[in-house]
This record gives sequence, C-alpha cells and structure tokens, in this order.
Amino acid sequence: MAGKQAPDESRRGRNTGEPDLPGFLKPTNMFISIANRENKNMTATDPQMAFLFVATRHSACVSNAVRKVKISGEFVNHMVARQAGTVRR
Repeated sequence: MAGKQAPDESRRGRNTGEPDLPGFLKPTNMFISIANRENKNMTATDPQMAFLFVATRHSACVSNAVRKVKISGEFVNHMVARQAGTVRR
C-alpha cells in the first residue's frame, strides 16, 4: 500500500539498539499536536504537567513489566536524574 509501511518496516530498530527515528517521531508529533490543541483551552503548563506525569508512569511501567526492574528508591533517583538531564538539554 502506498504511504504505509509493512509491519516489519515500522518495527525496524526495535530490540536491536538501532534508533527507529520514524517510529519515535510519529507519536512525538501526535503528543505535540495534542498539546497545541489543548493549549487553546487551558494554560500551557496543564498539558505539560500531564505529559510529564504520563511519561513518568509509562517509564515505570515499562521498566517493571518489560525490563523486570524492581522499582526502588535507587531506581527512582536514577530516573529523576535522567529526566533532569533531558530538561537541561
């Protein structure tokens, strides 16, 4: 089909250590579109805080369920440091 990737193409890079830029940018652009739409109806910090909350919860879920990481104080501190590093960029 024109304009659509085959399922194996859309998963390229998963579990290989290779970045999947198109797979990363598609949901990223969706989140930006939602934030821009919601900013018309509320303060810009509201969707920002919601996205930060969701990203944090998702990271914890993936770490626990997929990577089998025990959620501990050490892990939380590690993730906070990573988030802080991302904000500083």
